[in-house]
Amino acid sequence: VNPVDRWDGTPLADAVRAGHRQVVEMLSAAGAELKLDVSQTSVKLCDKAREGSVEGVRLLLDGSADVNAADYDGRTCLHLASATGNLMMTRELLKAKANVNSVDRWGGTPLADAVREGHSSVAKALLEHEARLEFDEVKTSSELCECARQGDINGLTMLLTAGADPNACDYDKRTCLHLAASVGNVAVVKRLLEHKAIVGAKDRWGGTPLADAVREGHEQVSELLLAAGATLDFSAERDARELCESARLGDIEGVKLLLAGKCAVNATDYDGRTCLHLAAATGNLVMAKELVAHGAGVSITDRWGGTPLSDAVHGGHFEVAMELRKHGAELKYSRLKTAGELCELARVGDTNLIRTMLAVGAEVDASDYDGRTCLMVACATGNMHVVQVLLDAKADPSVKDRWGATALADAVREGHAHVAKMLLAVGASIDLEPSEVVSRLCDYAGAGQLEHLELLLNCKADVDAADYDKRTALHVAASAGHLHIVEHLVSRGCRVDAVDRWGGTALSDAQREGFTHVCKFLEGRRQLVVLKRSSSQEQLNLK
Repeated sequence: VNPVDRWDGTPLADAVRAGHRQVVEMLSAAGAELKLDVSQTSVKLCDKAREGSVEGVRLLLDGSADVNAADYDGRTCLHLASATGNLMMTRELLKAKANVNSVDRWGGTPLADAVREGHSSVAKALLEHEARLEFDEVKTSSELCECARQGDINGLTMLLTAGADPNACDYDKRTCLHLAASVGNVAVVKRLLEHKAIVGAKDRWGGTPLADAVREGHEQVSELLLAAGATLDFSAERDARELCESARLGDIEGVKLLLAGKCAVNATDYDGRTCLHLAAATGNLVMAKELVAHGAGVSITDRWGGTPLSDAVHGGHFEVAMELRKHGAELKYSRLKTAGELCELARVGDTNLIRTMLAVGAEVDASDYDGRTCLMVACATGNMHVVQVLLDAKADPSVKDRWGATALADAVREGHAHVAKMLLAVGASIDLEPSEVVSRLCDYAGAGQLEHLELLLNCKADVDAADYDKRTALHVAASAGHLHIVEHLVSRGCRVDAVDRWGGTALSDAQREGFTHVCKFLEGRRQLVVLKRSSSQEQLNLK
């Protein structure tokens, strides 16, 4: 009765697979065997359990299949029946002496599967056979906390009924009561209190369920916990943390609850920050007013020397900044820090923050380690709007940096004609050393940068200024073949016959380099100069 075919199948296996009960019974009575190994048995049983085929499972069991055979993941058919919520299948397997507490690869039991999937009737049947969850504390807490977070009171009740400890805590020592209080679920909190959840349990940071409820502004939950004997007993550090977090979230009701619970309004955290710092940083005017009304210090400095006022300024919260200013708040910046902040704002073109900083007392002419001011940076970037804001604030355009350059020099160097015009209109001067002026003139002339050259000349630079070799901008422009520069310099009245150290003129330079178009223009100008001189000499002779 046990011949084996090509695929290791037996007559009994064929009868079971085809569902022929009478044949199965006859073969079994005659001593037939399935000839299946454990893995094959488990797969077939689990597959039938997944399909919900009670008859298929019965046939396999009648064929001597091991009801507790586990697959590659340690899963048994009872796991599958429980996970799918098949009560009839579950009872059939329990009748066949299935191990009610078999554990799979992940530590899960049939009861855990039933509870997780919300199959209360299956869970009840398993519990009647002394089933256990076999959860460790962290796993128990995780499952309970997730139910509490989702407000799944049925799942929570099933876990508790299955023996889960309501006071199990996770890796951060958080309990499900912490979570229920945090989300404000009144029904879940009541159920946990009925199951003797500890109201004073503290998490890793010393937080209690009541602290969570207060922080989140859940008044009903807070009242339930207080009635159960909970107390709000914060350390100074916790005062700061709770107040700062509520301020950051804009939870004014939560802040009021904390202050009513005697939290210190000026409590500082590990970085010296107070709740007013956070309110100012987030631009919450209502919160800031509430805290100031409760005596919050407006000039307390944090680890980095920042005040609530500086936080408001950085965040661009003008109304909050002015409210704090009304109560005597100060930036408390050094001159160097003021310069750094203003210069960076000038670089990015943030006129709103610049106005705010100036409105709360920042010095517009504060200079950095290189003597640079925000006006210099604004001119270097060519931002007309920032320049106008700074000029309106009476920024001094005559201030010089480490290298003796002024704001106008920056504008000219970068070719920002519109900015240079604004500065000249308020009386600014480029105020460069003669050697620097001629160096720039020659550099612009050689590079063919007419706009830069024109800017420098408009700043009263001497068009005939000569360098250490007595070379002028005209010499350099002619040597480079830049006719448009040559024409412009001549139109500005430069001398066409100026001689350098070696006796060279602009014309001789152009001839040497082979720039005939420049030569032609300069030759014409030279002849015109000669004619003018001859005419002047004749007039003198006549006199």
